[in-house]
Amino acid sequence: MSLRRALGGLALGLSLAPLAAFAQGSDDGRWLLRARALHLNPGIHDTIGLYVSVTPLRFTEVDATWFIRPEWAVEFALTVPQAHSVQSAGYEVGQLRQLPPTLMLQYHVTALTPWRLRPYLGAGINYVLVDNLRFTPDVATQLQATVRNRSIAPAFGAGVDITLGGGWVFNLDIKRMQLKTELNNIDAAFGEFKVRPWLTSAGLGLRF
Repeated sequence: MSLRRALGGLALGLSLAPLAAFAQGSDDGRWLLRARALHLNPGIHDTIGLYVSVTPLRFTEVDATWFIRPEWAVEFALTVPQAHSVQSAGYEVGQLRQLPPTLMLQYHVTALTPWRLRPYLGAGINYVLVDNLRFTPDVATQLQATVRNRSIAPAFGAGVDITLGGGWVFNLDIKRMQLKTELNNIDAAFGEFKVRPWLTSAGLGLRF
């Protein structure tokens, strides 16, 4: 084997070593990255009198969790902006697009580690940015509505990580959030539109 090949092989091995270590992970690492398939089931409350509903959604989510201590962690969850169809009495009256990043403090139960289960409870805040709430032309003409496009509200959650070994986990998670926007007519508030969704998800994560 030539010296050039030997050096090339050594360089390749050194470059892949961190990737291999990352792929193996650690069951007790400080970081946990997950990708989850998520189902959003909206809960609606409005004071507008339009009997508004929002269609459920299925989409993907990514989150990063940093363990301050073995039992305490901070989770940040994010997804791409999601578009909802807004309906009233079974008819589409508009569309809603929102981005709901969530930051939560979690308590993880470590006593069940021998059973490879690590359940957790969490509480925090979700910041919702509504960048495209609009009504169909006939509804918009009647309401002449404008909306507040930002909302900060509490969020609560629970879940369990099932340890698969090598840092890999299978995750089940459920969260309760709130999206609230105030509707105005010529700068006078005339109602609130609230979405209080349940978010259930399942996915894989790597702890390292």
